[in-house]
Amino acid sequence: VAQIGSILGREFAYEMIQAIAAHEELTLQNGLNQLVEAELLYQRGRLPHARYTFKHALVQDAAYQSLLKRTRKYYHQQVGELLERRYPEIVQSQPDLMAQHYVRAENDAKAFEYLVRFADKAAGLYAHAEAAGALEAALRHAERFTGEQGDRSVLEVALRLAESLHFLGRRQELVQRLLQHEERLNRLGDAALAGKFYFW
Repeated sequence: VAQIGSILGREFAYEMIQAIAAHEELTLQNGLNQLVEAELLYQRGRLPHARYTFKHALVQDAAYQSLLKRTRKYYHQQVGELLERRYPEIVQSQPDLMAQHYVRAENDAKAFEYLVRFADKAAGLYAHAEAAGALEAALRHAERFTGEQGDRSVLEVALRLAESLHFLGRRQELVQRLLQHEERLNRLGDAALAGKFYFW
């Protein structure tokens, strides 16, 4: 139970762990109660609206690290899908959380999507360092895409990254980064994209 909770984060709602755990409800509740009694988790509120918090980040980390990598990937994918299905407000307001789950699930397409959303949100708030970090991560996922759509995704993210690097005063790096993708641009033959590319 602690392992599944650790996937959800330092704090999680009962309804979320209930939705992804393969345990019977009574078994899940008993497991959570044991963790609360052992003072590994704090509980706020009553079931089914209870929220749980790991007492220490080290406890959460130990539970998380004890999971096999493939199991962690599976549960991160499940959490991402659950959030998309049931919690549109979280999807909208916390694209960074969504990206985190899909990055850890190694779902390149979804990780890319939410990293770009987070970068757009950060750039809109003039948080260009955060936007650049998210775009660099998105670029690593986009480079795994194939064909024309892969080239287009890489170039579009590289152009967004160029804008954030510009606002961070990293002009030389901006130019070097773009030039790494010139071959992709030539393959696409997209005049509109080329105009944006050579603007910098």
